Amino acid sequence: MADAPAEVVPYRYVFCDLLTDAYICDLTLDNVTYDRRIIEPGTFRASVEIANADIANQVARIVPRHPDILTTGPGRTVVHVYRGSQIWGTYLIWQAVVSQRGRDNVTVELQGAGLESYLAHVDIRADIGEITGVDQVQIARQLITHMQTDAYANIGLQLQSGASGVPRDLIVLAADGRSYGDRLVELARSENGFEWTIHTSVDPGTGVRTRHWVWGYPQLGSITSNHVFAQPGNVTSWQESIDALKAATKWQVRGDSVNSDITNVSSPLLSDIVPAQDYLDAGWPRTDGTHDYNKIGIKSVLDNYAAWWAANRAGAMRIHQASVRLPANTAFSPVNLGDYVRLVLTNDWWPIINGSPSFSKSWRVIGIAVTPPDRNKPQEECVLTFAEEMEP
Repeated sequence: MADAPAEVVPYRYVFCDLLTDAYICDLTLDNVTYDRRIIEPGTFRASVEIANADIANQVARIVPRHPDILTTGPGRTVVHVYRGSQIWGTYLIWQAVVSQRGRDNVTVELQGAGLESYLAHVDIRADIGEITGVDQVQIARQLITHMQTDAYANIGLQLQSGASGVPRDLIVLAADGRSYGDRLVELARSENGFEWTIHTSVDPGTGVRTRHWVWGYPQLGSITSNHVFAQPGNVTSWQESIDALKAATKWQVRGDSVNSDITNVSSPLLSDIVPAQDYLDAGWPRTDGTHDYNKIGIKSVLDNYAAWWAANRAGAMRIHQASVRLPANTAFSPVNLGDYVRLVLTNDWWPIINGSPSFSKSWRVIGIAVTPPDRNKPQEECVLTFAEEMEP
């Protein structure tokens, strides 16, 4: 018996000002894809076919025809992706391409990234100074607060309270030439670090939107959840890729130069070499990985970074994905990134053994990519990316 078609999910694309969230317009978009990740900014892509003057005028409200129009455009406009009544992503539109081929209609292509990307485009241009023995999450909040003190960089992030219990030392100087996003990512991806992301919620009564910076230690998400994805059933496809070129069994990171004498040869400060000892003990060969952290001049900080890479990029990287069908009223959304879900597969690769599926594991979701329905494609597609680690 053929699977019943999935319920069509209503989508709405609401364009607003980045700083004020003031409404600009709604647009009907084609070829939309968007994704959400932990720590890293997700991506957004869409296109609009300009079939008539009314559509052209509507699109011109977010992609101005003339460079002297400063009230809107890429770099200051966000799109809120509404799936039903919920916001599944807020993306800053960074690029737009307007083109026409022959006698075809003009098309406008939009590209954007999650609000996390904005933090990577604001440099720290005033010293915060030396931070000693402060909880790593408090340091993160201090960085964001420092950025948002500038009215021109205040994107209205509400900061989750609490502490991780992990103190850190950090020196933050304008001369380092680092962005707030750089510092936040480096802080999180340290040994015994934490995870963070940005969500936008909407009040169902008033429609007011709020942007939240949220964190989890050591991880975001819930270990116990009732989400189950199974083949046959709501899993439509799956894949596992294994890539040893993206990992190593010994890691070292490079920091800032330790030589202040410009007349001598400069060399970077190096961390200790941190082995992925479990892999080496199991017979894996030595493969070396090196990562650069420019402007970091504290060896203990570099050692923490090296330990993170050894713990998270050892041996070979495995990326597991499953395409799933989600109902319109699904309880699983990008807010659940970090949750563990049950994935059950039954096929020739993972057969039934002793009456039970040989693949039935609780896996952590670290990414979600969605292709909404449009006039050319009636069904929504959703791909979940899983972390390598199993249930704790």
